[in-house]
Amino acid sequence: MLRALDVALLQLTDSERSLLHKKYFLGSSVREIAEKLNVTPKTVESRLTRARVELRRHLLVAYLRHDQEV
Repeated sequence: MLRALDVALLQLTDSERSLLHKKYFLGSSVREIAEKLNVTPKTVESRLTRARVELRRHLLVAYLRHDQEV
């Protein structure tokens, strides 16, 4: 599963990956991220939502490929 996550993260754009990294790996708050990017917290939330959707889509594709190979 970790391998699938690594592969899925690599398929995201640099900005999507960076945003998810700041939020979930570094533990930054939406407000902190917004301040660093000079955008509103609402903008950060929207971008996080889109990044999570893309990540989920890539994970699903990886899962389906794996399921077909087994």
